[in-house]
Amino acid sequence: MYLIASIGPKILDNKSIKDIIENGANSIRFNFSHLSYKEILSSLSFIRKSYPHVKIIGDIQGNKIRVSRKFNGTLRVNKGDEVYFCDESSYDELNKILLESNVVPLNINLKTVVLDDIHKIYMKDGTMEFKIQNRKENIIKTVVKRGGVIRKEKGCNIPKINRKNMGLNDKDKEDIKFIINNKFDILLYSYPCYKEDIKRVKKYLNSIEGFDKKDIVIWGKVETYEAAKNIKDIVEECNGIVIGRGDLVPESNIYLVPILQKRILSLMKNTKKDCIVATHILDSMKNKDNPNLNEVEGIFNLINNNATGFLLTGETTIGNNPSLAIRTLKYITNYYEEFFLKYNIK
Repeated sequence: MYLIASIGPKILDNKSIKDIIENGANSIRFNFSHLSYKEILSSLSFIRKSYPHVKIIGDIQGNKIRVSRKFNGTLRVNKGDEVYFCDESSYDELNKILLESNVVPLNINLKTVVLDDIHKIYMKDGTMEFKIQNRKENIIKTVVKRGGVIRKEKGCNIPKINRKNMGLNDKDKEDIKFIINNKFDILLYSYPCYKEDIKRVKKYLNSIEGFDKKDIVIWGKVETYEAAKNIKDIVEECNGIVIGRGDLVPESNIYLVPILQKRILSLMKNTKKDCIVATHILDSMKNKDNPNLNEVEGIFNLINNNATGFLLTGETTIGNNPSLAIRTLKYITNYYEEFFLKYNIK
């Protein structure tokens, strides 16, 4: 059973990393969207030296849509505010024209990937919502339905966006090189929607001098409806799957996620490959000392449906007590694994 803790602001120092590993984490995830190479190398060196048994996972962003790095500072928006989204190439010019407006650049070419039947843009795992009023080529005018804070690198979700021809971006290529050169155990590729996305990763890996496919395990992170729909093809190209529920909710809808999750777990059982469930595992423990019944029941059902691991995100990156969260996860998974083994009911 993989018990994966994500590195973040609350666990960047060696003492915090020591605490989460000794409380049950047997794998550590580095999110390349939010950590610098310097931060990663510092933590990596400590883990390798002190806990060589711990698996190291590099999570690269793939075709994840984010607020561009060109966006400076922070912007708080409230219900009813107007916000203009654009791509990076038109940001500077548009910002001069719309001096009194809220202009937010995204890291994609809106002209080629945004389809006519798209109606909403989400941020922060769906907790921020923008309703599209109109669109003209690479500019989208929206009104805020649910507000919050916008800053660079913030994740966005645009359901039904066309990711088919996005390809492997330059940052992903640099991150893949870093992962290979520093001998990570697992490469976790975010946002594959089609088997071709994983094939591109493999092709690039094979272009790296000295690369041997035995050096790395490839997992794909299912975060869109398209990926769930194409899961059988994607699985054929991967060593395992992570169900990224944080993005899957706004990319599909909250009522559909349990159905998609069940289908994926059923398929993965027959492949004998790993299927990890990520996000919304122990959310309540970001601020509390105990899980709620829904969370415990959820973990029970996921183990019963053959999940081979769990990935904590905000519980360890920004939660009040990362060590307690991972210790609780270890206790719950051990308890139910022993239960299923004892009564042979799976």
